[in-house]
Amino acid sequence: MANPLRGGSFDVQDQQLIGLPENEKMDVVFNVTINDKIFSFSKPLLYKFTDPVKGELYEPVVIVPSVSVSISPSLVILSSNRQNTVTPEITVQANADLEKRFRISSTLDRKEFIVADTLLKMKKDERRIFRADINGIAPNSSATATASVTTPTGIHQTGLRKISYDHIPDIYYEYRDSTRIAALDIKTVGTRAGYIAGAGDKVPDALMQMGYRVTILEENDIIIQNLKQFDVIITGVRAYNIHTWLTGAYSTLMNYVKEGGVLLVQYNTNNSLGPVKATISPYPFIITNKRITDETATVNFLLPQDPVLNYPNRITANDFTGWVQERSIYHAENIDSAFRKPLGIKDPGENEQAGSLIVADYGKGKFIYTGLVFFRELPAGVTGAYRLFANLIAGRRD
Repeated sequence: MANPLRGGSFDVQDQQLIGLPENEKMDVVFNVTINDKIFSFSKPLLYKFTDPVKGELYEPVVIVPSVSVSISPSLVILSSNRQNTVTPEITVQANADLEKRFRISSTLDRKEFIVADTLLKMKKDERRIFRADINGIAPNSSATATASVTTPTGIHQTGLRKISYDHIPDIYYEYRDSTRIAALDIKTVGTRAGYIAGAGDKVPDALMQMGYRVTILEENDIIIQNLKQFDVIITGVRAYNIHTWLTGAYSTLMNYVKEGGVLLVQYNTNNSLGPVKATISPYPFIITNKRITDETATVNFLLPQDPVLNYPNRITANDFTGWVQERSIYHAENIDSAFRKPLGIKDPGENEQAGSLIVADYGKGKFIYTGLVFFRELPAGVTGAYRLFANLIAGRRD
């Protein structure tokens, strides 16, 4: 990807490239003269090699930069009670034998941090890791750090990635890595979270960034004595769609809530899900296909004094700025009166919906179902999503 996304679309500056399945291949042009007539034709430049099992294979020739650079991790969260300096790792890879002066640096919102400025001798495919100390992130804001390597022959800002499958030629592409840094004015309640993995979301990583100790729970772990150690149990996106054993765990999870735990169920799809009111929640509701697709849609606080909007963080309209791709999906409907519906959202020209977040007290604990797309917002470093998520998973105030 040559340029980063702009909103929900790719930034393609050369419009003639749109529609091409891949970059143009390198061709060799042959000029042949027969009976004083010149004929020209071209052939792709390919690299042929022999695999002992597959036989002769052909791959396109790829020209790569002499140096590749990447930065990790992709996301760092700075909460209000942690240090304000982050130390991402910058990896420099030599794609050829090199001996030259390198200046390795990281940039955060146009401010450059010099990591190293020295003569380096590197062999082909050798990697070196450098650490960058980055500070100056304003509270309750986010910024993006990138890395670059400056040599006498130019500035290198991209890493090299490869897509390799047996049924297609190898595809190489350059990609500019970045580290998203979010400095949060956030308070959290509790320290231990149990997570029932869903369909590949990264919410557990976000929980750890918030300071929680996260344990991934399997079927054999759903025992009431085991669950008592957790301040909150969270089910990943579509967990009830992919784990049939969760239906059998219903009574144990409800006992956990009744005795004071917090159970947060992220969205599930309603296709082939079955009677969810008997297996997900202490009170009935149904899951629909309704959603809010406009990530900038206005969010109305229907219950502005509700605890999930005030404890331990006071949620305001500012916490819904900067969301990516959408607001929420697979809303609840036919909702039992035991539930509170704190938020109302609507797409432009549509009716307001109140099923993106429903909360019910049950015994000493609380149950939550939400279609809000935390699985997108938390990995993207959206500060307001972290603050609201911290409120949802906080235990009840006595």
